[in-house]
Amino acid sequence: MRRIKKLFIVLLSLILIVSLAPSALAKETDFDYKLTVTDENGREVKNLRSLPAGAVIHVEVEIQRPEIDETTYTLYGLEFRLYDIGLEYNRDGATYRDGTSVVETEYIFVDSVGFAYYDLDRVGMKVNNPMLATSWSYTVTDPASVNLTVPVALMYIPEEEGRELHGNATLYLDPNGGEIVGEDVSGEYKSGTVVILPDASFGDHKFLGWTDGQKTYPAGAEFTVSGIVTLTATWEGVVKNRQIIFDPNGGEPLGDKDPGGMYADGEKIILPTTTRDGYRLVGWNDGTDTYEPGSEYTVTNSVVLRAVWEEIGGEGPGKDTQDGSSPNIALILGIIAGAIALVGCGWWMIILWKRRWVLYSLKTGDIALYFKDKKHTVRVAVVLKDDDKEYLLGRSGAVKAGNKLRFIYGGGNVVEDIESGKYKGILLISGEDFKDGRKCRIKVLDREIRERKNDE
Repeated sequence: MRRIKKLFIVLLSLILIVSLAPSALAKETDFDYKLTVTDENGREVKNLRSLPAGAVIHVEVEIQRPEIDETTYTLYGLEFRLYDIGLEYNRDGATYRDGTSVVETEYIFVDSVGFAYYDLDRVGMKVNNPMLATSWSYTVTDPASVNLTVPVALMYIPEEEGRELHGNATLYLDPNGGEIVGEDVSGEYKSGTVVILPDASFGDHKFLGWTDGQKTYPAGAEFTVSGIVTLTATWEGVVKNRQIIFDPNGGEPLGDKDPGGMYADGEKIILPTTTRDGYRLVGWNDGTDTYEPGSEYTVTNSVVLRAVWEEIGGEGPGKDTQDGSSPNIALILGIIAGAIALVGCGWWMIILWKRRWVLYSLKTGDIALYFKDKKHTVRVAVVLKDDDKEYLLGRSGAVKAGNKLRFIYGGGNVVEDIESGKYKGILLISGEDFKDGRKCRIKVLDREIRERKNDE
């Protein structure tokens, strides 16, 4: 008899728990959400793939029912999930707008973050329009594959109306060096809108489809727009192994207009423009030639394109507009030049004293080097120059400001077209609003390199 009573109590408890679950009792109803992404300076970011690796972004979502001010609910709740690719959630927790009061449970997974909100304490009470504003912080890890989608966004309220399309969403189609054939369906949509993906062409390369970093969709496929998503065209036989860096050389940072990144040979870039007080942009120099802004540049090698400036009212690029005929000015310039020469000689001796070879193993593809930047968190790519050819030997992960980089794992990436010996090279340094190229000397060895531990 006691066992029967215990079993009966357990059954009643289960029935009670099920009866309290919002998803079991309530119907989905229409609502709206606004998804906004801003950078560290508070500027809204439209195209997430314009951000450099290491950039920190803030993702905010605001949810509410637009058609009511307040009502009486028997029960209500809300679920929201954000699925991310190419981003690392900083795991600092969700922050809520001042005045927002919630009873919430946060969900944090490897590739998504979100919350569930079931306010069961207000059953039968008047509740203000359920508005929730929260934000998360992310760091960009792979700019070429960044996406934010909203696979779950539901509100449960026991009313009769059905759920409609809701929330803002944006779709970008990146032809990845090719051209879109047919209608370009890039644009802003209501989340849940279905579009038909167009075809694309790139010379004789076979079009494999549009990828979001996880799944590839063929031309003609239906795609549901949700969140902020870029679909990139993929091509058979196209390898993106050329890194292009734009150095504004004292001008304004290019920001989301920076076309720098990884490209395949033969891809074309429209050279950007930038500004600098008192100067006119002449063009972009690749070490050999200077190209006008707005012109088309064909990728053939990894290169740093450096802005060339002409002072307004001066005699040409790099010319000083001051009149050097004045004895006082000439004397001052002479003193400054002498001081610069002394400092330069001292600095050059320090460089010679600290100079170290970059070592590269033909056995494992590993790289040993010494690099440190006190002010910037950067990534370092090592490029070897052999005659007219350049080879990307490897690329480091993020090196925090002040830390020393001593070793890059090649992961089996061995360049077979070079032999052991000594070569010229360049370190391509890239970070948030910071890019540079520094010459180096590279020793290619036919043996393994002992690991040198990086600073923590």
